Amino acid sequence: MKKLLAGCLVIVVLGVIGLGVAAYFGYRAFRPAVDNAVSLGDRVRAMTELDREVANRATYDPPADGRFTADQVKRFLAVHERVRTAMGPKWDDLRSRTQAIEQQTGNGGRDLTLSDIPRVLSDLGTLIVDARRAHVDALNAESFSSSEYAWVRLRAYQAAGLEVARGIDWSAAGDMLERATGRTDITVPAVPLPEVPAENRELVKPHMTALRDWLPLTVMGF
Repeated sequence: MKKLLAGCLVIVVLGVIGLGVAAYFGYRAFRPAVDNAVSLGDRVRAMTELDREVANRATYDPPADGRFTADQVKRFLAVHERVRTAMGPKWDDLRSRTQAIEQQTGNGGRDLTLSDIPRVLSDLGTLIVDARRAHVDALNAESFSSSEYAWVRLRAYQAAGLEVARGIDWSAAGDMLERATGRTDITVPAVPLPEVPAENRELVKPHMTALRDWLPLTVMGF
């Protein structure tokens, strides 16, 4: 009887050890996925918090004729230059990665959705947070609200004859992820655009190269 009990005890101990080993290796196997999910969540929260740092919170009321001004174009391009300068040596890496994402969306023709965000954040890593921080600083320096900048960006590319995605609305993305609503429409609401005024075409004509260079970043809402 004692030998039987001892044998059972050994089996129980081995079983407990086996479960511990399995749990350990199971944890090690799943830990990268868990860590990656936490990292992605942190980036979304960081992007949402940065969105709140845009100083100009006014909602832009665009003119009915769709014309922008020379000053708006100048400020719009200045935002781009400020971001390039702030990113420094990271700029080339950021542009090449966003270019790959932009090509996957049909060269700027398709808006990213909520389901695209994990892949985008994974592809860009911490670069996306650095770029958003630089972009928010640039918007503030040029006195842009997010809505005015988004409108000028859309009209500028329309005038340039380049198809462009409206870009991620990071504030909306953060809200939807927190609420887990299942919605995927995280872009700037679509609105009917008037025909391109000749004045707009003339204002962007000298800046076609700069607009094409920035195009990959538009899918990020920049």
